[in-house]
Amino acid sequence: MLCLKNVSAGYAGRLVLRDLSLCIPDGLVTGIVGRNGCGKSTLLRVAAGQLRPMSGTVYANGVSLLARTPRAIAREVALLPQERNIPAMTAGMLVMCGRYAHMRFPHIPGKKEELAVQKALAHMGVEDFYDRELRQLSGGERQRVYLAMLLAQEAPVLLLDEPGVYLDLPAQYELLTLLRGLCLEGKAVAVVMHDLTQAVSFCDQVILLHEGEVKYAGAGNDLCESGLLSLYMQVLPHKMLDPNNGKNIYYFTGLENQSE
Repeated sequence: MLCLKNVSAGYAGRLVLRDLSLCIPDGLVTGIVGRNGCGKSTLLRVAAGQLRPMSGTVYANGVSLLARTPRAIAREVALLPQERNIPAMTAGMLVMCGRYAHMRFPHIPGKKEELAVQKALAHMGVEDFYDRELRQLSGGERQRVYLAMLLAQEAPVLLLDEPGVYLDLPAQYELLTLLRGLCLEGKAVAVVMHDLTQAVSFCDQVILLHEGEVKYAGAGNDLCESGLLSLYMQVLPHKMLDPNNGKNIYYFTGLENQSE
């Protein structure tokens, strides 16, 4: 489990997260939603140890991450950021980067690392890309390779910032299924999502951020019934019954579209 307690953080004196506390439990998928600029990406950077908070603490399994080295943190938490450069390397080389935290000096990959890379590529269905240059791949293909790098890191906590970018709709659902499988293995997964329908229907817990503060953390259905999405995201939830399983599903429209 990863927890942030009373965390405030920002950039160059500009506060983005304000006394924020939340937990990302093992075995569950946590969706993080909110309007642009509310602090979602900053939250993931703090949780992954890439941005030191101005105050507060980040805990992984009850132990503070703030005193650990970057390599030690990387063995606990893996982050897939939204924006990334495209390095001049092959897919196999990129996925091997996910193994760095597990390799001892002089960081020469051994058989264990090679097997982990091959397994991660196969898990994402891109094993044939091992020798392909990243810059020769499509956006969707590169996204799968980056996800394979995340898997190769073998961290118990996975943080993903809009991982469905560049993926078509079937691939997005394949990704969500993959994340669900990782949770069944005991991993804690947190995903920043813009698709509210996916977040509500798929995630075990949904966290709503607004101006750097947690306004809600709990079941997606309850969030839709709370009125908070209208207040903080300016969208109106609409409920309908799924005839296949009898469960409620939600879709959303802007407040300006609601009928008089």
